[in-house]
Amino acid sequence: MSEQQLTFKEGYDILKKNAELLESQEEPDIDNLMKVVEESMAAYKSCKQRIDAVQQALNEIEPYRVCRRPTFLRECSNDKTKIYP
Repeated sequence: MSEQQLTFKEGYDILKKNAELLESQEEPDIDNLMKVVEESMAAYKSCKQRIDAVQQALNEIEPYRVCRRPTFLRECSNDKTKIYP
């Protein structure tokens, strides 16, 4: 698989497909294994980059912070160390 930029969904779908393929095999297909592993590693790298980018963006949100409940954002006080439940 070439180094192309995948969306998170595309990378996730590749990882899911390859996991299902490997789990369904009674005997491993050694001839195809390297291709599957390389494709999975590229998909993982792409997904991790997207997750890291989203995490970085969330860390930079001001004056809002993501609360433990991911369904909403809550305005934070100036005290950045205060934890909102």
